[in-house]
Amino acid sequence: MRRSPPPSRLRHPFNPQPSGPQVTSTAALLHRDGFAQVVAHYGPVYDTLATSAEEAFYASLAVGRRTREAIGAARRVLADPATMPVHEGRRHGGPEALTGGPVPFAWALLVLYHRGLDHPLAPPGEARPASGAGGVQREERPVRPGAKTEELVHGFIGRRRELHRLRRELRGDPGRGIPAKAVFVVHGLGGLGKSVLCQIARRVLDPSGRATLNLWCREVEERPLPVSGLLEQFLEGVDAWKLPGWSEFAARAEKQTADAAELLPSLIKELVTNREKYWPKSAPDRLLLHLDNLESLCRPPGSPKEQAEDDNPDTLAPWRDDACRRLWQGLVQLAEQSAGRLLLLASTRYCNEDIAPADRFPFPPMPRDAVERMMDWFPSLHALSRFSRARLLPELSGHPFAVRELATLVGERRKKRRTPLPPPKNAAEAETEWRELIAPLLGERPDQLSGKLKEHLLFEQVWRQVLLPADHRLLVRLTILCRPADEAAVKALAAGLPDTAFPRLLDTGLLTEHLDPRQPPRFDVHPHVARLAEPLAGANWPVWRAEGTHLAAACFSERARNTRDLTDDDWDAGHYWLDAGEPDGAFGFLGIFAQQFLDQGRGLLALDLLSRFTDRPGRPRLADSSLGAWWGLAGEAFATLGDLAGALKAYREALAVRQRLAAADPSNAGWARDVALSLQRVGYAQAVSGAGQEALRSWSEALAILQRLAAQDPSNAAWQLDVVKTLNLLAGLFDLAKPEGREAAAEFLRPALAIAEQLEQAGAMIETGQSALTRQLRERLAALSAPPSSE
Repeated sequence: MRRSPPPSRLRHPFNPQPSGPQVTSTAALLHRDGFAQVVAHYGPVYDTLATSAEEAFYASLAVGRRTREAIGAARRVLADPATMPVHEGRRHGGPEALTGGPVPFAWALLVLYHRGLDHPLAPPGEARPASGAGGVQREERPVRPGAKTEELVHGFIGRRRELHRLRRELRGDPGRGIPAKAVFVVHGLGGLGKSVLCQIARRVLDPSGRATLNLWCREVEERPLPVSGLLEQFLEGVDAWKLPGWSEFAARAEKQTADAAELLPSLIKELVTNREKYWPKSAPDRLLLHLDNLESLCRPPGSPKEQAEDDNPDTLAPWRDDACRRLWQGLVQLAEQSAGRLLLLASTRYCNEDIAPADRFPFPPMPRDAVERMMDWFPSLHALSRFSRARLLPELSGHPFAVRELATLVGERRKKRRTPLPPPKNAAEAETEWRELIAPLLGERPDQLSGKLKEHLLFEQVWRQVLLPADHRLLVRLTILCRPADEAAVKALAAGLPDTAFPRLLDTGLLTEHLDPRQPPRFDVHPHVARLAEPLAGANWPVWRAEGTHLAAACFSERARNTRDLTDDDWDAGHYWLDAGEPDGAFGFLGIFAQQFLDQGRGLLALDLLSRFTDRPGRPRLADSSLGAWWGLAGEAFATLGDLAGALKAYREALAVRQRLAAADPSNAGWARDVALSLQRVGYAQAVSGAGQEALRSWSEALAILQRLAAQDPSNAAWQLDVVKTLNLLAGLFDLAKPEGREAAAEFLRPALAIAEQLEQAGAMIETGQSALTRQLRERLAALSAPPSSE
């Protein structure tokens, strides 16, 4: 079935002269061009009517009826007063129907263009009864394994008007002088489907998906430095494209600035400006940068209760920090100056003064026909009579959560009845249904519904009438999940609570189930549900969340201990211990990831991870046993980024901590060795900075400590190897162009080579992975013994 398009400029097939009438129907053009049968809607069609007619049409075809018979079945659906629950206004009569009821365009005609014989399009089949409602008819998958953010795979959207307006505004109209937008921000209340609309927009603008970069802001909202998390996502996304020469450029750019808010726009500018360089065969016309859930970079105003009840889509919220503000301003400026080569697309609950009104695309609540279609998804609402649904439709807030919560409440009322209500046959019998199932949900004013069926009010009814205290506790505990968790983890967070709490949250729809064929089902709590629950939990909110955090930390720590490789369990365990106020336990997990980032040359990502252990003045909240390692990793991160001053400062902080530990326990050889290794790092930063004499003193102090340790235990190959490496470092400080420098270097290389040869004879060099070191020392010493070059 097709809607009638705007008038075509093609000539009428029976009057091809320019002065004759022009074809105004796509259906007529298709019929003329050879399609034997074309079915078309003439006039606007509302979603529910179109869907009902299509269901009847295809059901008739499926059982072997002819097309004209299927058209008749569809027309009967359109003409049946019971099809829609509203009786105000008529479905016929033309323009006078435009002002009546939620289906003002129901007078649209269903037309069949046909030539030749009308044969059945399918062999006769067995008619199957409709399956009825069965929950939300959508399939969504995480944007990547373990992510909180999901994308729609397929399912009902019900936003035809917004989709058409979106396409028009995205593409512009050059013929009328309306340019395509460079910045496009979809904004509206939370949970309405803004992300799905942006997903459709991405398909319109970049069907292949090869020129789209997605930044999932919700995934970084818990980070102290969210912009660094977005930079990480950007680098991962571009790395997946495997662009020639990109990795080298990104590494150089990362060393030039440690400011993620400055680095990210500069990297995007490089891609936009030099598309032919990175896509030598077929460069895309433009890049599409999508920021999903931009409100995660903002601070919501007001108390949790005020946030839950705020139904003003134009509420303003400030940025979380200056880096978020500068990032957005830089991206907007880049898009506006790119001459159409970069489009910035975003979705957000909140706006602020940096988001220009001209760039905003208001996204209203669902229209009534979409609300009614959604009501069919839930068995408890599907079973309501059309009379009760007609009374409910105008009063629902148009929010998906309101429909779901209403379904939970009505279903609970049905369960409490000893005998089921008979299906109402008329409006008088429907009054009993209304009085039994709906009116008790409306509180003190059942005769005045306006404002009573907003999602926060319905959620409060679910909280008080359906959920038990144990359910409240588990729901709040589960709000701490940083990513969807499997059933075993959810049950671990339900420790001490009845086994019925988890199934009840699933039945009420307050716990989101993520289905992905790549892994078992996972569960979490939608942020909108968490915002609604916080004011109702009151003083118990922080207590129950603290319980959940400790239970999650223990659960994922146990999992991590049972696996040899680094996994998401290690990452999650570290973050939960950090949230639980035990940073030293967290550092045991996250410090490994920081070192992994450094091994990959990602200094900014390592700094972002390390920053999560700092308080507001920027000092890490760690015991000395972990603090020295933290400063050491921070120094390596600064060195990776080329900030030698920052690296030297961090190395000295690490040295001070380790000297303090060694002084408190002089017999502890491990603390003494840590002091020596810190001195090595300090000396390295000094040497690279050109302070050779200072580096000589630092490495000499380190050598003295390591030689003392090696003398205490000559069988310890690792300690002997520490001495060899330090001697090798000292040899590199001297000017080999001068005879005295060559001799001084040789004084350090000779004992280093002697120790290395002893270790090699004992097989220790192979065991420690340093088999090439002995050969390198021989070559260096031989080069010093050779006569100097005449050049």
